[in-house]
Amino acid sequence: MTISGTNNYLNNMNTSYESNNSKTKGKDDALGRDAFLTMMVAQLQNQDPLSPMDGTEFSSQLAQFSQLEQLLNLNETMTSLKASFDDNSTRDVTGYIGKEVVGNVDSMSIKNGTASEGFYTLAKPGEVRAQIYDSKGKLIKTLYLGQQNMGEHSIKWDGTDSSGATVSDGTYTYSVDADMGYGFEKVATTVTGIVEGVVYSGDKPFLVVDGVWVNPDSLVQVRAGKDSNDSSILDYLGKNITSSSPLVQVKNSDVQGSDLSFELSKKDSVIIGIYNSSNELIRTIGIAAADTTKGANSVNWDGRDNDGKKVKDGIYSYDAVTPSGNADIKVTDHVSGIKSIAGTRFLVLDATGRLALASSITNVN
Repeated sequence: MTISGTNNYLNNMNTSYESNNSKTKGKDDALGRDAFLTMMVAQLQNQDPLSPMDGTEFSSQLAQFSQLEQLLNLNETMTSLKASFDDNSTRDVTGYIGKEVVGNVDSMSIKNGTASEGFYTLAKPGEVRAQIYDSKGKLIKTLYLGQQNMGEHSIKWDGTDSSGATVSDGTYTYSVDADMGYGFEKVATTVTGIVEGVVYSGDKPFLVVDGVWVNPDSLVQVRAGKDSNDSSILDYLGKNITSSSPLVQVKNSDVQGSDLSFELSKKDSVIIGIYNSSNELIRTIGIAAADTTKGANSVNWDGRDNDGKKVKDGIYSYDAVTPSGNADIKVTDHVSGIKSIAGTRFLVLDATGRLALASSITNVN
């Protein structure tokens, strides 16, 4: 092969290589694969035709290039694995459920004109004020909260701005300052509580702590909870299960979920008994046989006891008794989440709004 033919071949090889690597250009450093190949090709093109490069040296340089290529590919693979690991780590937050956490928070949301709570912690007693900002960072209201003791506190906001006008629904940030004897200084805005569940906004997971969405990245402390259920409760997420003893949650004085359901083998009179967490009967609801049907039935509970008083927030159970024995109250539903209440984890049943303990499951579909 002539010298001219060799140079043409090298030129073509160099041009082809640069074309194939145009999409990745800029990712390599100054002494990456592109620079190495360019230097090697230039060396071959400019060698003395009367004293060509020694074949052994050329083979050595090719071996070096091969090693460089492998190292660069290994580096890209490790970077990809790290990104994948970090991404999966961010999403694998169900392990926090049932644990007590301390997280930084600095936002409150307005929904249907009602504001969620804010939180802050004082290292010692002080005069406190909270400043609330809109999405553009504009100060819209200052709340003077007065003298407060050391410890954790919540911020109650009526959802109005400094002129008294109700602000629109959305997310608002806040900061808290306190004068603890040395002038106003910014204090920590943290929330402490048991992680009740996990929600997603887009692809980002948030922990539900006392009804507040907490970014897992903002956690400053995680403590062991008082969880009494086995961690295998996570295996029921997304599955259809049958619970023999569905539970009712009362939250903010409202009964969560649909009416209480039961099944009868025939039309019959029924007495529904509702019990608190101490297994004390707090309400009975009688239903005449004429008002029932064979098969599925349900009854509304207004969240009041036998004295007509609103019951306390908490978990309640119920049964249905007929003259011939207990009626079937089992519920079959899709598990949409896990909720931790007072250190105990419950399965959230999607359609009925009931809760269930893993120990009450009789069938998994």
